[in-house]
Amino acid sequence: MYEQAGFAYQFPDLHSPLFEAAKVVVDEDDQPLMAAAAERIIQLYLFCGKMEHPGAALHGIRMLHEALRPELKERGYAEANAFLPPQIEKSFGRRLMRSFGWVKNWASYCSRI
Repeated sequence: MYEQAGFAYQFPDLHSPLFEAAKVVVDEDDQPLMAAAAERIIQLYLFCGKMEHPGAALHGIRMLHEALRPELKERGYAEANAFLPPQIEKSFGRRLMRSFGWVKNWASYCSRI
């Protein structure tokens, strides 16, 4: 099913402790039709007061970035996500890519549980 979908992402390690649940829908012959798996992800929030110089804010973000990365990696995470508000997505998204090597991810949607 994964290969037939043709999407360009690596198949996840379903044995990872970050996967919380997985379910499969089968037909009357017990053949899988579709499946879903729930993986814990990291969502980053940035709280930043007003700064007189943009370079100071960039330096602070760099310090936070470098401090969080090893801690999250130690806990088994391979990535972190930032969901940017539309009014800053274009400019701040470019800054994340240029300054910190982030990559633009797919659009995100939310289901309240």
